[in-house]
Amino acid sequence: MRMRPQILCIIGDSRSGSTLLQYLLATQPGVAAVGELRRLAQLVREGRPCSCGHALHECPRWGPILARLDLRPRPRPRVSKRAGEAAGLLAGVPLGRAPARRAAPAAARAADQAATVYRLLGEQERCRVIVDSSKDPGHALELALNGEITVHPLYLFRDGRAVVHSKVRRTNIDPDVAIRHWRRLTTGMLWLRRLRAGTTVHYEDLCADPRAVLEPVLAPLGIAVHLQDPPAPVTELHSLGGSPGFGVQSVERLHPDASWRSEAPAELLRAFDSAAGDLNRRLGY
Repeated sequence: MRMRPQILCIIGDSRSGSTLLQYLLATQPGVAAVGELRRLAQLVREGRPCSCGHALHECPRWGPILARLDLRPRPRPRVSKRAGEAAGLLAGVPLGRAPARRAAPAAARAADQAATVYRLLGEQERCRVIVDSSKDPGHALELALNGEITVHPLYLFRDGRAVVHSKVRRTNIDPDVAIRHWRRLTTGMLWLRRLRAGTTVHYEDLCADPRAVLEPVLAPLGIAVHLQDPPAPVTELHSLGGSPGFGVQSVERLHPDASWRSEAPAELLRAFDSAAGDLNRRLGY
């Protein structure tokens, strides 16, 4: 019998705590984490390793799966075609049905490939739930084009000031670019949340009380949360992208990274408040 695991799809910005959320979920029995599945073909082309340290084709998880996938590069859709596909989805074409698949063929192919990965992983590891931390709202929309996938969106938010400060500090991205990106992505997440109901998670709440956050996520899927301190090690975390080697030493002493409060330049905070403060306050920050 085919395994059809439930999919927890994390949607959010980078530097928002997706690695932590994925890790804590992966410590639970019956839950497997794949990382940023949307980037699979790109990571293979770039020769990036699995989080276990092995090349993807040599990884005990990904090697057998890649052997059964067709990752040959396809011509990139023209900008006008990509825009047309997005417009078709956003216009409310019935997701998962033939009209939407005809309107968005490239997105439908991506959804079919993800469905194949989920199925193979479910059969290989006998997992009931798969955590996909691709984060991109568009990825969640694509998944809806395949009727075999049951997606449970997890909308992950963090104080936008912390997100922008972390991006600027770690990547030297232009602050104005980081702020605009955060605002666009967050607006898109709120729009998608109205279209597709899911569970909202705040990074700060996750750090303060992991059990209180994880239980409403996993209980509807029939999984009881088991947290011990220190947490049971995830001995075989084969994750794509993200932060390799990430681990949690103690769930009782998780503290949100609030270094931005003392380290973020005043001009950055002023620019953020001017451009995105209203949206950040709508999120409760």
